[in-house]
Amino acid sequence: MPKNPKLETSFDENVKKYTYKPYYTIKNRKDLINLIKDHQTKGLGGILMDDVQESMTTEDFDRIFKVNLFIQIHQKLLNQNFRILNRKIMKK
Repeated sequence: MPKNPKLETSFDENVKKYTYKPYYTIKNRKDLINLIKDHQTKGLGGILMDDVQESMTTEDFDRIFKVNLFIQIHQKLLNQNFRILNRKIMKK
């Protein structure tokens, strides 16, 4: 266990303790946005959703991504409807 990168080892009163160490430090939505902007400006590529989820509390993750998921699904449906409409117009 001491070699696990997701665990932090500390000693308290001669007792070895292991605590979870998240990949990113994300406390709120603003931290997440700053992380994404930072990755984009440095050209580091994408961020794994699992790493983000493990770095946040379940409540915060659900609150942020349920709203965004709804928006993403809605946008996809709008785009599909637009494409279907365009095909019908182009065939006429």
